[in-house]
Amino acid sequence: MEIKQVNYFADGSVYFYDTEIQESLKEFKPGIYKPAYEGPQQTLYAEFITRQENHKPILTKEIKDSLKYIKAFADPKLAAVIREKGFMHKLGILTYGKPGTMKTTYMYYVGTTLIKQKKAIVVDMYNFDAAMEFIKTIRMNQDNLIVLLIDEIDVYLERFETQLKIFLDGGESVENIITIASTNRKDLLSEAFFRPSRFKLQMEFKGIDNIGDIEAVLKEKDTKYTQDNLKDLKGCTIDEIKAFIHDEILNQGIPVKSTSVAIGFKSYDEDYESTKNIYEDDDDDEDNFNKFFELQLVK
Repeated sequence: MEIKQVNYFADGSVYFYDTEIQESLKEFKPGIYKPAYEGPQQTLYAEFITRQENHKPILTKEIKDSLKYIKAFADPKLAAVIREKGFMHKLGILTYGKPGTMKTTYMYYVGTTLIKQKKAIVVDMYNFDAAMEFIKTIRMNQDNLIVLLIDEIDVYLERFETQLKIFLDGGESVENIITIASTNRKDLLSEAFFRPSRFKLQMEFKGIDNIGDIEAVLKEKDTKYTQDNLKDLKGCTIDEIKAFIHDEILNQGIPVKSTSVAIGFKSYDEDYESTKNIYEDDDDDEDNFNKFFELQLVK
C-alpha cells in the first residue's frame, strides 16, 4: 500500500489515505504514532501522540549501559560501518520483570530521547498489522530512525509469534530500527526469541535495592520518611513506593486518633457491633458508608 497523502489535524491526529493523487508525500514528523485501521475500508489511521512521557526510569548501571549502546547504534558513522560489514542495521531490546518495575517508562524514555536527539519516529504498537504496514510506509519515504515499542509482547504471541520472529530477523528488510519490547511473563516467550540477532539486549527490571535511589524518589515527591521506612521499602517496585507515598499523603489528612483509610480500617471487626444498626435501619448503601466512615474518623 503506497500512501500518497498525509493530513494533520488540530487535535493531534494524522490520517493516511491511499489515493490516486500524484503528490509527493509529506514527511512524517518526529514523534510518537499509534497506528490502527479505521472504517469499513480499513483505512490506515494513526494517532499522533503529542503528550510525551515526562518521567524517566531510575538510571541504574544497566540502564545507563543500555543508553550508551543505543547512542552508538544511532550514530550514522557506526551504522555505515555495520552495513559495510554485511550486517543489517537493527537492534532488539527485551525488558522483563514483575509489574511496576518501570519497563514501560524505560521504553518511552528511550523513544522520546531519540525523538529529541535523532528525530526518530516512534511507533507504539496497538494493532500488529497496522504497525507493520505503517513502518514499511515510513521506510518507503524517508530514512529517519524508527523505534518500535511493543508493550506486553506476550499478548501478541498467540496470533503473531511467527510474524514477530520474521520481523525481528529483518524479514521485512526494514533497517535503521530499534525494537523495544516488554513483558511481565518472560516464561511465555519461546527460547527462539532470546537469540542475540532478535533481542541483543535482554534486561531484567527488579525492585529498587539502592537506598539512595529510594530516598531520591521520596524526596522528589516531598514525602516524609524514616530510616525504618527506607529499610522496609528496599527491594520494592516503583509502584509499591508510589503506594507508600500515596498513603503518607492520605495519613496527613486524617486525625491521629482515627483509623487510617490507607491501612484498610483495621478496627472494622471491633466496630461491627456498634455500626450494625446503621446497616439494618437504612437501605441506602452510599449513606451507610458515609456514616460508617464518619464514625471511624471522629471516634
